[in-house]
Amino acid sequence: MKGEIYQAWFEGKEKNMRTKKLVVLFSILAVVLLSTGCTAAWIGSISALLPSIQTIVTAIAAFVLALQGKTVSSELAASIEKIANDIKLEIANAQAIITAYKSSSDQTLLGKLTAVFDGIVTSLGSILEGAEIADPATVSKITQLVGLAVAAVQAILGFIPLVENAMENSQHMSKADLEHADKAAANLFAAHKQALERAYNHIVMTNTGRTEVDKALAGLPHL
Repeated sequence: MKGEIYQAWFEGKEKNMRTKKLVVLFSILAVVLLSTGCTAAWIGSISALLPSIQTIVTAIAAFVLALQGKTVSSELAASIEKIANDIKLEIANAQAIITAYKSSSDQTLLGKLTAVFDGIVTSLGSILEGAEIADPATVSKITQLVGLAVAAVQAILGFIPLVENAMENSQHMSKADLEHADKAAANLFAAHKQALERAYNHIVMTNTGRTEVDKALAGLPHL
């Protein structure tokens, strides 16, 4: 039932404290590093993170499709597949905006990028809102995967306002300081990407003891 989905969602959030702490640490370090300026490498690091997010979204759809007619109804599987496809289009849109930003550094594009990522978070949430699944193992894995994707996107969303503020104050920093802060931010995103991929692999490689669910997990890609 829907209530069970929400319960599992909150339980999954508690179990994923490591991911939560990563997002908090990411935001704190970003404030320290970029509260006074940035240059350009950080945007490339965000771009490099998107394929991993897309893999997670693809895995969510593949997982429920593999369980169609078993622990997931055909109607729900079709609904989640559509949502996942819509999210993948939004990820492609985000990549296009990032490409445009790299060539122009038009700050208005950051607002557009924020809107796209906000939409992705909303779409991810709708996977849980419309789901009615009785099997606890299926519920647990879906909520873990959705929660991981949401955390990854929210980390980006938390960073963009810092960049906007930094750009307004960049004239007060030397070129060397700007480059140093930019490189540090890019490295931080790279570390975030690695942690995201490790967390995802752990989710898909950890069996539940439910034969159908574990078989569906075995068919998912690794990062």
